[in-house]
Order: sequence, then structure tokens, then C-alpha cells
Amino acid sequence: MAQDCEYFELGHIYMAPPDHHLLVKQVCAAGRTMEDRVRILRSLANGRREQNHSKIAATYETQAQELQRHAQQIRKMLLNAGNP
Repeated sequence: MAQDCEYFELGHIYMAPPDHHLLVKQVCAAGRTMEDRVRILRSLANGRREQNHSKIAATYETQAQELQRHAQQIRKMLLNAGNP
């Protein structure tokens, strides 16, 4: 798992901070926060749709999709962190 990795790939740079376990925890927390925000945005979008505010709902949904992509990238990075 990612907490056992020795380094992270950031673009073309590899780094192995002495406190990489702390970094992993922080990145995991950021990913969970993003996923929570996705759920909130989708809930807001659904509420706006029910009120026939389709443009606002679409804006929330677009934001949720973009944030979901970022959260997936973080998850993928963590899962692949030990496999250069």
C-alpha cells in the first residue's frame, strides 16, 4: 500500500522525504476531503434540479466531475506510489 512506499513520483521528479508517512497521511486526507466535497456538490446539484434550476445544477455537477477526477488522480498516485 502507499504508506509503505519509499518515494512518490511527481512529474519527472522522485523524492523520498524523511517523513513520507506523514506526507501520505496528508495526501490521503486531501483526497477524502475532495471526495466529501464531490458528494456535497452532487447533493447541491440534485437539490437545484428539483427546484428547476438546471443551469446552477449543471455548474455544481461540472465542479463535482472535475473534483472527482482530481480525487481519482490522487488515489491512483497513492496506489502506484510504490511501483515506479
